[in-house]
Amino acid sequence: MEDYAPIIGKTYSLFGNGNSTSKFYQELAAMTDEMLEHFNESEKDLLEYIRSVSSKRRRLRISTRQSPGASKLAFLLNQTHEVLHDFTGNIDQHIRSVSVRKHITDKDLLTSREQYFLYMLEFELVNRLNRELFKKTAFKIALLPYCLKESHTHCKASPDEVDYQCKGCIKSCYINRIGGILRENGINPYILSRGRVRNLIKEQYARYGSIGVLGIACLVKYWSYSGDDDHILWFLLCYMLIAMGGFVQTLCIYVLSAYVGRTYLETKQRPPYIIEEVVGETGQL
Repeated sequence: MEDYAPIIGKTYSLFGNGNSTSKFYQELAAMTDEMLEHFNESEKDLLEYIRSVSSKRRRLRISTRQSPGASKLAFLLNQTHEVLHDFTGNIDQHIRSVSVRKHITDKDLLTSREQYFLYMLEFELVNRLNRELFKKTAFKIALLPYCLKESHTHCKASPDEVDYQCKGCIKSCYINRIGGILRENGINPYILSRGRVRNLIKEQYARYGSIGVLGIACLVKYWSYSGDDDHILWFLLCYMLIAMGGFVQTLCIYVLSAYVGRTYLETKQRPPYIIEEVVGETGQL
């Protein structure tokens, strides 16, 4: 693309110290080949292993300090650090700047350097496993993040039966540039804006018989989407804990109010009963 300026994120950049992303993809591909040859296992097996350990931050920190021969994870992290370190220069500074509130409400912001390395290796393996299947699909779409558009312009993208499509309102917009490349390769680009994407994809699948979906997102967002089930379980667990806390709080308030009420009655020294009416002339109760 013409006039393409390097993008430097708060945590990582695929440009590294250069003006192109080619070096990143070439070195990542070469490193992945070395990993597969070293461990003598399939792409699927290595992917499953990476997914099983990538969420364990404490274990990752410990393995990083070990020698490469100490364990499989130690070898992975040492190799990825050696190859990908230049692409993750700002992570430590970013984590130190995260507020206490964000530490509690948004754990994705605390993604460690070791996790970024494994996520990079993970998406390379996922692309390898699904590349040929994607090429064979009858209908191909790409879901682009809304953050890539020109934020200072009024976007003229409009929806169709799938999602919002770029109308090319400004040439310098990244969505417009990427969309042109995708269309040249037979892929329909869409700006991910709607909340019912899964249902829409199912509808297109029923229409075309096969559909390939190319997702474009930052590493942390990709991992968040691929781990949706874990997020749902954590949400349900938090909801249950909040509900139990509310029940315990209500019970404590009831016990306290009953105690205060009994104490009040005792201090008044009132009889255990009150005469409501007198029946008969003789004054019998």
